[in-house]
Amino acid sequence: MYNRILCGVALLGTATFGWAQETGTQADMQPEQGRAEARASESKGAGMSTQEFVRRAASDSMAEIQAGQLALDKSRNPEIRSYAQRMIEDHTAATEKLKSAAAAENVTLPSSMQTEQHRMVQKLESLDGEAFDREYRKSMEKDHDKAIAMFESASQSPQMGESVREFAASTLPTLKEHHDLAENLAD
Repeated sequence: MYNRILCGVALLGTATFGWAQETGTQADMQPEQGRAEARASESKGAGMSTQEFVRRAASDSMAEIQAGQLALDKSRNPEIRSYAQRMIEDHTAATEKLKSAAAAENVTLPSSMQTEQHRMVQKLESLDGEAFDREYRKSMEKDHDKAIAMFESASQSPQMGESVREFAASTLPTLKEHHDLAENLAD
């Protein structure tokens, strides 16, 4: 009797698995892979609203400006200091352009950074010397990777407001240059 029950459970399990394969989504069958793809899509800004893009872009610029100011205060490396000055100038100018584009779409810029950017600035505040320089370079490279993906997506998104879409497209070359410069900073 016990063997018959085990056989029945095994057959039921096999039938259920076959049904799930036929009717389930790939994300249902491979939840980790599905979640990873969703996170990658989200980080690139796929499906992002105009308001969400403006919020994230403004927060990123605030962080770049504050991190640049910290680099001017903490770093003695002339390359880092020069890069930091460039970040302050370019991101200040980009923020002004973003304000105009957002206003055309009736979207208001946030007055403070998001949590992720705030944490990055706090981490930099806690470092000095070469440790600061390494972390600043690493943060600039990583942050510009994310920004490039987000701006590329926004510049091609038909659901994005036209003014903001144009802002994203016109800002992309500068972000790519920032990334390349960060990559080439001396360790």
